Amino acid sequence: MFYGPEGPYHVFAGHEITRCLARGTFQEDLDRGDVEDCSHAEIDDLENWVTKYKHIKRYPIAGRLVHPPESRSMTMEELSGFTGRTQPPKGRVNPPMYIGIKGQVLDVSFGGYDMYKPGAPYNILLGKDSSRALAKVSLDEKDVASRDISDLTASQIKVLDDWADKFKNKKLYPIVGTYPFPGSS
Repeated sequence: MFYGPEGPYHVFAGHEITRCLARGTFQEDLDRGDVEDCSHAEIDDLENWVTKYKHIKRYPIAGRLVHPPESRSMTMEELSGFTGRTQPPKGRVNPPMYIGIKGQVLDVSFGGYDMYKPGAPYNILLGKDSSRALAKVSLDEKDVASRDISDLTASQIKVLDDWADKFKNKKLYPIVGTYPFPGSS
C-alpha cells in the first residue's frame, strides 16, 4: 500500500533509504547510506524509524542491500578466484560469483545464486571467459575451458550476443569488470 507503485513511499522500494529516513528526504538522499554528517536529532529520527519498522510494524528483515564493486580491469587469473567457493565478504550473504562474457565480467550472485552456487549446474561457467560455452549452449568441458571463438558460426555469435544482452539487460547482473577479449576494444 505505502510502498507499491501508487503509494506515497514508492520511491523507497528496492533502495537504500537510511539517509532519507534520517533527514526526512526522498530523492536527493536515495541510495546514500552515509550518515556521518547527520545531526544528533536526525540520528534519533533514524533510530525511531528503525524501531517503528522492526518492533511496532514488525516488518521482517528480508535481506541486506549490497552494492556491487566498481568495475575494474581484470586478468584471467583474477577472474578465476570468483567461483562462489570463498567466504562472503563483510556485509554480503553470498560470495561474489563472476562470469566472463565478451570481455565483460558480471556478478551473477546478484539474483542468480541458486543457479550458479557450488554444486549447481552452471557453476562450471564461473571464474572464466564462458563466451564459447554460452555461444554453443554447451557445458562440455572442452567448450567451457576454451576462449577461442574464431570458429563459431554466425548463428552461434548471435546466441552469444543474446546471452550477453540477457545477462546485462534482463537478469540485470552488474558489470564488475572487463578483461582482454578478441575483438573488444
